[in-house]
Amino acid sequence: MQAVRLVIGIFDGVHLGHRALLKQTVKNARTCRQMSVALTFHPHPKRVLKFSNAPQLIYPIHHRCYLLRESGCDAVCVQPFDEAFAALTPEAFFEHLLRRFTTLVAVHVGEDYRFGSCCAGDTHTLEALCRRHGIEFHICPNLKDNGEKISSTRIRKALREGSIDVANKLLGAPYHCIGWVQNHPHEACSSLNETTENAENNSETLFFHTHNELKPKEGSYFCTLRNRYGQQTVDVRLEGGWIRFLSPIQLVLRRGGVLSFEKSL
Repeated sequence: MQAVRLVIGIFDGVHLGHRALLKQTVKNARTCRQMSVALTFHPHPKRVLKFSNAPQLIYPIHHRCYLLRESGCDAVCVQPFDEAFAALTPEAFFEHLLRRFTTLVAVHVGEDYRFGSCCAGDTHTLEALCRRHGIEFHICPNLKDNGEKISSTRIRKALREGSIDVANKLLGAPYHCIGWVQNHPHEACSSLNETTENAENNSETLFFHTHNELKPKEGSYFCTLRNRYGQQTVDVRLEGGWIRFLSPIQLVLRRGGVLSFEKSL
C-alpha cells in the first residue's frame, strides 16, 4: 500500500526525452519514499485506431518494459489498449487510474501528453483532474536536440535512413536488437550443436534473428554482439529484413544475445 508516483507515456525507444521524464519521477519518488510506477500502453494506440501513420515500434513491448525498469522505476504496468479503452473520456480515463492505483499521490507526464477519446484531454485537463482529487501534477518539458524535440518519430526516421549516429544520439544508447544466431534466415537453429558443426568454417553464412519490427536501412553496419559469455565487434549487412554477419562469430556468441549498432560502414 505504498504511495504511488505515476509516470505515463508510450515510451517507445525510452529515448533521452523519456529518460528525463523518468528521472524526474524516480528522483521525486525516492525523496518522498514513494513507489515510482511507469504506465505504458500496448498495442500502440495508433494501431488500434487504425491510423494510416501507425508506427513500427522501435523496441518490442517486453524490451520496453526492461528499459523502463533499467531507468530506475520500481514497477512497470502495461495497460492493454483496445477500442473500448480508446473510447474512454478524459474523466473516465482518470477514474480508471484512481481505481487501478488506489494510493496514487502524483502524476508525471511530458508537455505534449494527450489522453481520452479523440485525444480530448491535454495537460491542462489532467492538471485540473489531479487538483480535484488532491493529487500532485508534474510536467516535464520537451528535451530538444538542435532546436528540435527529441521524439520516437525522429528516431524511426533516422533508423530508416540509416543514420545510426543520429538515432543513437537521440536514444542515449546504441540502437540494439535482442535475438539469436541461425544458419539460414528462414530456418531457426534447433540447437547450439547445429551452429557448431562448421565452427572453423569462416565462410559459413550466419544471420541474426530478432523480434524488433523496425530495423535500420539496408546496408552495412559496424556492431557489437554480446552475451553473458563475452562480446565481439562484428560487421553486418541488412538485406531483405534479415541481419547477415559479414564477420566470423565466436563460438560462445552463437547462442545469440544483444546486437548493438555502433555506426554505418
